[in-house]
Amino acid sequence: MSNSIRELTRLYLNRVSSPFLFTIIITTVFAFSTSIAALVVVQVHSTEISDRLYLDTKSTADSYLGIYNLAGPEAVITEIKRQAQFANDNTTLASFWFNKTKTAKGTLLVQTPFDGRSSLTVGKEISSITDVGDESDGRYYGFGIKVDDGWILVAKDSLWVSDSQELLTESILWGLGIAMTIVTIVAFSIAKLSQMRVHSINTVLNKAANGQLNVRCEVSPHERDELATVSRGINQTLEQLETSIQSLQQVSSDIAHDLRRPLTRLRLKLEGLSHEHDTKLKNLDSAIEDVDRLSATFDSILELAQIESGVEAIESKPVELGELCRETLELFEPIAEESGHSLTPITSKNIVTIAGDSNLLRQAIINLVDNAMRYTPAGSEIRISYGFLKSQPYLQVSDNGPGIDASELELVVRRFYRADKSRNIEGTGLGLSLIKAIAARHNAELKLVDNKPGLQVTLIFK
Repeated sequence: MSNSIRELTRLYLNRVSSPFLFTIIITTVFAFSTSIAALVVVQVHSTEISDRLYLDTKSTADSYLGIYNLAGPEAVITEIKRQAQFANDNTTLASFWFNKTKTAKGTLLVQTPFDGRSSLTVGKEISSITDVGDESDGRYYGFGIKVDDGWILVAKDSLWVSDSQELLTESILWGLGIAMTIVTIVAFSIAKLSQMRVHSINTVLNKAANGQLNVRCEVSPHERDELATVSRGINQTLEQLETSIQSLQQVSSDIAHDLRRPLTRLRLKLEGLSHEHDTKLKNLDSAIEDVDRLSATFDSILELAQIESGVEAIESKPVELGELCRETLELFEPIAEESGHSLTPITSKNIVTIAGDSNLLRQAIINLVDNAMRYTPAGSEIRISYGFLKSQPYLQVSDNGPGIDASELELVVRRFYRADKSRNIEGTGLGLSLIKAIAARHNAELKLVDNKPGLQVTLIFK
């Protein structure tokens, strides 16, 4: 169960595209940085608004101080009451606190006077008042001036500061939301475009790795970014590599073509001599066999060069692997009976169909079965199977013969390489090279593993 969860998690993480991750990173960084900036702005704005409200409160207190200097404390109290009649919302409170009686007269009822700025709260520093206001939080910005008879005290409601901060916060949040949306869209678009270009480059590299050296990265002459530079470098490398490979293949083809005709003439002459001179028939027959092997080798070289070059496009049509295996079994059954081998088909419940060239795929499975019969002793069992391996179609030929040493499993697919166990067996050394080339043209993986005992060769189609 835990393995299944881990596998599902891995598949999900693999499907999370780099544009999505890039967008998350950019949006997160932007949100974090702008949030810090917004907090600084709100703090600075709050301080500035509070300072202005304190200045306004001080200005009101100074006006009462002017009245006090002209007419005394009673005139201040009279003015406070007069102002309260015109503004009964308690947004501005004021009083005169007497030294003698230790009491305050007016609308700002406090137990203790204060000098300069002071933050006041209804129910704590300020005695309860009848009408605080539905939207008020009960906080006041106060300013006190000490005079001979006591203190002139003024306080203004903090509603203006709260409303300003709320409006600023809402504006910042809306602006931040819109900006984050724009940044997210732009970041995702840029990352998606980059991903598409990287995917295009990766596709070109995969095709080139499979032998299609004529592919090129799409790049505009006006593009000057890093990906464009990489694309141009890849195109230049592929052009040089294609030229070199074509030259090498041309040389191989020319040699094979040039030698094929004299070998054919030599065989005909030897065959004619074998009929004329019976006493030397044995040696002539041996010479003819050597010529046949040379001709087969050159034919294989030509065929391999044609498949690897990719000059001729493969015929991509639906191919049913089960039918391909049945045809191969029918072809090899008489040969297997004669050589003493056992051919065992392993059928699949599913119909396995791939897109490819039926002739090339038929040649691949024939070569695999032929190799298995050639390099295993009489009495060996050869199994042909097909099906799905982790949702990928596969075609497999396995045997219980001597197999191949683990150190040579990666080497036997090279041209003309022959394992130590098979050096005394006739062959061109190109069979697995041909199969590998056919697999590459079909975007398939050729996998050789130890069958314990024997060899297991699998073509996995992607």
